[in-house]
Amino acid sequence: MNDTLKIILQPIKFRKNDHIAIFSLNNSDVDEIIREMDDAEWSTGYHFWHLPYSENALELLTKNLGQICTVDDSAFRTFTPTVKEPVLKERKRRSKHVNLTDEQRNSLKQFETFLGKNNYSPNSVKVFISLIKIMLHSLKNTDWVALAPKELDQIIDDYIIANKLSINYKNLLRNSVRKYVQSIKETH
Repeated sequence: MNDTLKIILQPIKFRKNDHIAIFSLNNSDVDEIIREMDDAEWSTGYHFWHLPYSENALELLTKNLGQICTVDDSAFRTFTPTVKEPVLKERKRRSKHVNLTDEQRNSLKQFETFLGKNNYSPNSVKVFISLIKIMLHSLKNTDWVALAPKELDQIIDDYIIANKLSINYKNLLRNSVRKYVQSIKETH
């Protein structure tokens, strides 16, 4: 156990729900333990881990992190969880299931091979493939290779605007499409 490393657990509100904020210095062992927790998220804006509050989650965090460092969970001694109100409206989520043709599946396999040969990490490959599946579904019967780069960019911009997506998503989608088109050109 590392007695010099101290972790502070504190209640916070995230999207109107009670969460447990985990404050610590950067430590790979701590990150590894937290990543194993269901629903753990990294706050890029505030630079700390957090997860939805439950007594079980707090107990599990304290126990697992307590094996490698000192854990201060004193803020929860006087904490009273907010009673959740019934959800009136369920959030609309984009469907993850996309019907693809055999030709599209083959081109995705070639794209996956292309990314692997170019040393992309398995997680990057998953993201690129999922983005291309979405675009294949929304651009049915479009010959991507025949389109000029500006035409492809315009299609992506229209998709981003129509779905109210972020600029980061747009950039990732644009990069994915460009790599996909490059892989098709190289295999033909």
